[in-house]
Order: sequence, then C-alpha cells, then structure tokens
Amino acid sequence: MPFARIDLAQGKSPDYRNTVAEVVYEGIVGVLKAPDGDRFIVISEHAPENFIYDPHFLGMQRSPDFILIQVTSTVGNTKEQKLAFFRQMADELNRQLVLDFVTIDAANAITTSHLTRADITGVWAGLRPLLAPPAKGKKVRAPRTIWAPPPELMTIRLAEQRVAESRGWYFWDWDAAMGGPCSAARWAAAGTPLAQKDHVHQTIAGYQLSAEHLFADLMKAYDHYNAVETARKAAAK
Repeated sequence: MPFARIDLAQGKSPDYRNTVAEVVYEGIVGVLKAPDGDRFIVISEHAPENFIYDPHFLGMQRSPDFILIQVTSTVGNTKEQKLAFFRQMADELNRQLVLDFVTIDAANAITTSHLTRADITGVWAGLRPLLAPPAKGKKVRAPRTIWAPPPELMTIRLAEQRVAESRGWYFWDWDAAMGGPCSAARWAAAGTPLAQKDHVHQTIAGYQLSAEHLFADLMKAYDHYNAVETARKAAAK
C-alpha cells in the first residue's frame, strides 16, 4: 500500500491540488503497479518561511511553484520503475498544470491591457509549444476528475473578440462550433471519438469535422461581407 505525501506552497486552488493528487495516483497505479483504488495521499500546504529549498541546487531551476512528492511503499520497486515514476510526474504535472492553470492565468492577466499585434504574436509564440499534439505513440492518460469549463474562459473569449473587432479580424468561436461548454467531453465520449481523452487534442475525425465547421462559417462570413459591400456600393451610386 503506497503512501504519498505532497508538499507545496500555500494558496493553491482545490482544482490545482486535486490535479497534482490525480497525477501522483495515476503514476502509482500505472507505473509502480499498485492496484486500482490504492489511493492514500496527504497534501500539505506551507507558508514561504516554512517551505525551504534551494532554487538552483544541482543546476535545476525551482520556481515558487516547486512541489515536493514523496512515496513510501512496502513493496519494493526497481530503480527503473522509480525513475519512470518521477519522469511521468514531471511530464504530466508540467503538461496539465501549465496548460490548465498557468496559461489561463496569463491570458486572464492581459485582458485588461491594450493589446497590440506584437502582444498577440508574443502570447501565441509562448502558448503554441504547449498546444502541440502529443508525441506519436505516447499514451495520453486523462485525469480522473469532473470536467467543467474554467471560470475565466468567458473572460478570455470576450477579450479575444474585442481584439479581433478592433483589428478588423474574423473571430471564429471553435467552442461554439463544437457544441458549447464541455463539448470536448462529449466528443471524447462519442461512439466514434472526436477528441482525445485529455480533452485538449482531437482525433483525426474531430479535426476533419472542425475544419468543415470552420470552412462553412468562413463561407457564411464571406457571403455576408459580399452582401454588405454590394449594398454599400449600390447606395453610393
């Protein structure tokens, strides 16, 4: 019966802490081969003065979001299993916490700023590597949680619409095209899955359907533009 202890900085949200716990649990079951349901985890939050660590020891960079994970087990695991476990912890925590929380916070922070083309290009350059499809052949393990739209999502979408309108750009609401809130969960659960289990990436069929929706919406916008321009020119004669 493995026992896991997670120590992190004080002030993280319940969703954040739950994500860390789920990643640790998935590693205990998937890599250390504990039986499904063997979930015994304690999470402790610490004020900065009580959470002491060297931010640069062994040449590694540790941010204020540093997380300390300890797993104690009565069953012996090989060195290879232990290394694989912590490698999965690093990969999954980076993928899930950065994608689900850090990028949301960063996007929310800039919604009240005046965005220039350079601002948008810079933000996209930073987000693009995080949105890349998973490596070929790598199994994507969905966290065991209740899927729900991030509370900041509407704020971000409205900010995107304002930027598009101010620049004369076309804004396409991919979420609406997929069916609205939590559509990724429905697409992933479809008889022929249209989304991956990580609820971020789509399947080939999903991307094809999204492309069809985008093309149809672009043609509607183009027809509307032509109608407006035709009416404007007729009124000017």
